[in-house]
Amino acid sequence: MIFNKDFNDINYEDIKNLIDKKISESKYLDFKSNLHLSKDSEKKEFLSDIISFANAEGGYIIYGIIEENGTPIEVQGILIENLEKLFLQIEQIIRSGIEPIIKGINNEEISFKEIKINNDENKYIILIKIPKSIFSPHRVKTSGKFFRRGEKGKYEMSYEELKMAFLRNYDVLDVDKKLFKEFLKDFATNKMQNLKDISFSNFYLEEILNFEQLIYKWRQAEFSFINENLETEKIKLLNLIEELLSITSLNTFPKSTSTGKQIFGIPGEWKHQNRERYYQLIETLNNLVEMIYDAHQNFVKLGRKILKI
Repeated sequence: MIFNKDFNDINYEDIKNLIDKKISESKYLDFKSNLHLSKDSEKKEFLSDIISFANAEGGYIIYGIIEENGTPIEVQGILIENLEKLFLQIEQIIRSGIEPIIKGINNEEISFKEIKINNDENKYIILIKIPKSIFSPHRVKTSGKFFRRGEKGKYEMSYEELKMAFLRNYDVLDVDKKLFKEFLKDFATNKMQNLKDISFSNFYLEEILNFEQLIYKWRQAEFSFINENLETEKIKLLNLIEELLSITSLNTFPKSTSTGKQIFGIPGEWKHQNRERYYQLIETLNNLVEMIYDAHQNFVKLGRKILKI
């Protein structure tokens, strides 16, 4: 199924599989027999299809497929003599025809690719993937209209839907801004940097112990971000830190010290008893703290972009 594959890996057999299994159109999937972009009316229709997915949950449009009542029945393909020219045209139409710009989580943009039809020269299937946008609602510039994708296709958003969409954005910004600022106090960049600089041969227990309480706090419902993209990235970061705590609790032990502070570390004798295990563990922990730092930075960048702070 295309939904479970990397976009770049989707091929002709995946598309044929949709037809063979009679996978019908849905909130996440649309079939089109042709792709025409010459007339203004055709460009408006194309853009309304694109924003309908961005304003909903994201999804795929597949061009070159004949359907009946939403069920794909045959690969027709589209005759394309110059793919590069077509893709440049698509980019230009999307860039100039939609506002605001469509961006998904982690800066994901609209993706498109051609899929060659076996043994059929210059005939292709065109696949477009649209992310759920963090900047919705979007509209077609030339018409000023907003569309959303439902189970039965796209529809023009009503006044009440638009009102709720805009109000939801303002409410989310206000609530999530407060949470974001508190999160950055608990998980400040300097704390992440200190975590990144830890030597797991010898470290003070309090350097990581406080994270247990913070993880518990930020998993509670009242500390959940309303914005789904921010919440998803927050959970990714917490999961990585939790994994680090789990590995260190199983593989590090107290060491004697004259400072009064409790020092922990990977036992030095492991280096001699099982050299491979010792260095593999060190590498795993170092890679994990790098991932934690990167996840934290991605979260901060995403938060600043979404919350405009």
